[in-house]
Amino acid sequence: MAALDSVGRRRMSLIAVFPLGADWATPPELESAGVQEIETYDLTGSSEESFRAAEWDLLLGPVPIHLGDIGEECLAAAVSRGALVAWLAFEGSPDLLAQSSANLYGLARLGSVQLALDDDYRSGSNWEEQVREAEEFLAQAKADLT
Repeated sequence: MAALDSVGRRRMSLIAVFPLGADWATPPELESAGVQEIETYDLTGSSEESFRAAEWDLLLGPVPIHLGDIGEECLAAAVSRGALVAWLAFEGSPDLLAQSSANLYGLARLGSVQLALDDDYRSGSNWEEQVREAEEFLAQAKADLT
């Protein structure tokens, strides 16, 4: 469960939406083995937004690695730094609504980290419902910040 980048490294993306002032730019120190480097990107379209959308690209080491452990740790790190919602995908988008639930491998918000590593689970109605609830939560949180 990792895409190859242009130089052949395995890469997984974490996208998170932070309120202004939260530390999104400093990559977390991860204890999970397998992450060799984390690149950070600001995906926010406007400096007038009341939040920041950020991407952490996880450059993964050689097999075997434990993607569940890495995913859970990264999602928890984003939330602990103040992310309203965070999600794991191979192709990141700062808009959770633009993502298909089948292409999301994990979701997190305060008090909840959920992984969906199984293909059948990701394509099921339970995961779709969890993604929809996260979308609604994020929309309300953004509204509350403006």
